[in-house]
Amino acid sequence: MTQNKYITIKTTADSKFKTAAVCLMLRRPLVRDEATKNSLLASVLGAGSMKYPNLYEINKYMEELYGAMFGSMVIKKGEFQIIRLYIEFPLTKDGNSELLVQAVTFLHEILFNPLIINNEFSSEIFENEKNMLRDSIFERINDKNSYVRQRCIEHMCTNEPFGIYADGYHEDLNALDSKALYAHYKELIRTTPLEFIASGNIDCAAFEKLVLEKFSNYHYEPLSLNIGPIVYNPGPAAYHEEVLQVNQGKVCMGLRTGCDYKGRAFYTSLVLNEILGGSGNSKLFMNLREKSSLCYSIFSFLYRAKSILMIQSGVESDNIEKAIEQINEQIEIMKKGQISDDELYLAKQGLVSGFKSITDSQGGVLEFNYSQHVLGDDDCVDDIISGINAVSVADVVSLAAGLYTDTVYVLKGEKEVKDE
Repeated sequence: MTQNKYITIKTTADSKFKTAAVCLMLRRPLVRDEATKNSLLASVLGAGSMKYPNLYEINKYMEELYGAMFGSMVIKKGEFQIIRLYIEFPLTKDGNSELLVQAVTFLHEILFNPLIINNEFSSEIFENEKNMLRDSIFERINDKNSYVRQRCIEHMCTNEPFGIYADGYHEDLNALDSKALYAHYKELIRTTPLEFIASGNIDCAAFEKLVLEKFSNYHYEPLSLNIGPIVYNPGPAAYHEEVLQVNQGKVCMGLRTGCDYKGRAFYTSLVLNEILGGSGNSKLFMNLREKSSLCYSIFSFLYRAKSILMIQSGVESDNIEKAIEQINEQIEIMKKGQISDDELYLAKQGLVSGFKSITDSQGGVLEFNYSQHVLGDDDCVDDIISGINAVSVADVVSLAAGLYTDTVYVLKGEKEVKDE
């Protein structure tokens, strides 16, 4: 990894890929006042620049780069909101330095030369992207699995940045105009470090030199990018219920582990989650889905940076209370140490297979490397696999003992509620 005061560059060379991929990240603290601005800005930047004033011209240039792909979006990672500019392009075995220069130059153009007319963003681009973002925000509710998960996080992390929607809020969007967004853009450029993550068939040293030369004039006033504290305040779970016109009820439970997000505690949390609800061999799936037929689906997953374990299930509204009761029973079973050697083996086997597959795709490599960078974790894939294999049943039981349910969010169908 190469790093100076203003730019961080992390590259992974792998000749098995026929393409190279470069991500340019602008990482900001996730705060309500600028969440909507950053979300819209990511779309506006990706829709046109002074040299490429619309999507037609951008796509035309991508064709000139032998079918390259470009995208811009905003993502949420822990308590950070990140504007992500991404380009993937084919490379020959010798690294095709000319194409690499063109790709990096294109990212520079998109970031530093947006389409500005009369000291504001192009009204056409601004209004188009604003309308699409508004539609996207209103359509959150259409994906009930995602919706109930987001609502659970919103309630669970009311006083934490993690509870903020990274794609923004419609009321904030309505109050935003192109001049205000341009003013925010200038402030963002003035105060945000640049982070490059690249992978593929590239010469790492040449790429790093190229980036530092192309972005040599970039300077910013330091921005504090601290990972927030791990919240752990055991107490009674908060219960929230919502009624909508749905055919299938939903349950989302947010639990806090209180453990560190790297090192041995992280490896143990991976194994714990896998045994509890991370696979088809898990306790939740085998007992609630297969044995009791209580739910249509059930699984658990981790929000690593927040040390949060989520359990989500699709279930008939009439069975919600029974499902929650049995979920709690399975958690208690783990706390009592009722974990077999077979369960431990299968959990490790599944996790190891998953981590090995990371290096099979450009997206997997980029996501893993950037997550590790954000969390300040130097472990490579092999390090994590070794850590997973070293986890014992006693480690899992010890971590499970501290698990507590913070929030339960339930979505019920109107019909079932009226019939009660």
